[in-house]
Amino acid sequence: MKSNSSILGPRYDVLGASYAVMQQDAKSEARSAILKLLEKSNPEPTSCLCGEDSESQTEVLAEIDRWGLPVKNVICKTCGLVRIHPRYEHSVYEHIYINIYWKLVHGAKELTEKRFLFSVKRAKPFADHLTNNFELAGKKVLEIGASYGAGLYRLKDSNCEKLVGYDYDKEFLDKGREYTALDLRYGGVDEAVHDEEQYDLVILRHVFEHFLDPARELSSLSKLLGKDGMLFIEVPGVYNMTYWYDDPLHYFDFFHPYSYTLGTLKNEMMKNGYVLHKGNEHVYSFWKYKGEMLGSDTNAVEAERIQKYINKVERKRARREKFQSTFLGKVIFKIIYTIEVTKKRLFSKTQN
Repeated sequence: MKSNSSILGPRYDVLGASYAVMQQDAKSEARSAILKLLEKSNPEPTSCLCGEDSESQTEVLAEIDRWGLPVKNVICKTCGLVRIHPRYEHSVYEHIYINIYWKLVHGAKELTEKRFLFSVKRAKPFADHLTNNFELAGKKVLEIGASYGAGLYRLKDSNCEKLVGYDYDKEFLDKGREYTALDLRYGGVDEAVHDEEQYDLVILRHVFEHFLDPARELSSLSKLLGKDGMLFIEVPGVYNMTYWYDDPLHYFDFFHPYSYTLGTLKNEMMKNGYVLHKGNEHVYSFWKYKGEMLGSDTNAVEAERIQKYINKVERKRARREKFQSTFLGKVIFKIIYTIEVTKKRLFSKTQN
């Protein structure tokens, strides 16, 4: 691997520099299994969604991801979109999702009611934003990638006409039906289209960033929208990475082929016939389908802004870690850690 090719510095180039995966033995085993699989696979070059395919128009942000996996995230100088390039084919991702993903991300698949209630608690910001910006009463609502329905469960008191969720994990679906009594079905976008129902609101919550072919999925999603239907997309916005992670290296993820700002997401949506109704850099966003390809607004300035932002976050991380290595920093960090652990324990007791 080329030394220090990332514009963010050498720690973004070294395999294993990320410690996110090292918290549990099961996660380390999952990472090792993925590394063995990748050794047998060859990643293929990918063009940017804006159409740019020149290597001279890309800048390397990181050679590894949050799991310490060898995957290169680059930024397109033409439009600012961050993408994995080169990228492994669909079959590699499919094998990992089916056989390894949950061990890597969580260490183990936990299907307890306690874990479900924790997911319901975490879904509160999403549900609050949705209910404050969309009239749900009397509406038919669909979520793709619903897992065991924690997000939809948050909407049960909104007087929706119908709440439906799709997911590919049968174990989560079974538990979700038990915990929520919701209409949870097996499948994803294709299966929902096959069922020939249309909805007033279709929700993609931390799903869109996993799509390898966003244009294909957006075409299919349009078939699920009824008259005046709205598509809601939440992705971890680039400009909001500190909301999710203290360390910017942990933002880059093997399972996120594309990382969006509201602007770069808007470019892809407009190309596929969607108009922004409302959105922010979290990213929470509402989209209307117009049925015709609209011109995108590629902007080289966006790439410069993103690079400056990520560099700023990285400098803050470096200063914070330097301070935490001092005696005063260690004391303050220990106090904060104790408070967080106590809060988690108190929450856990309230769920028992």
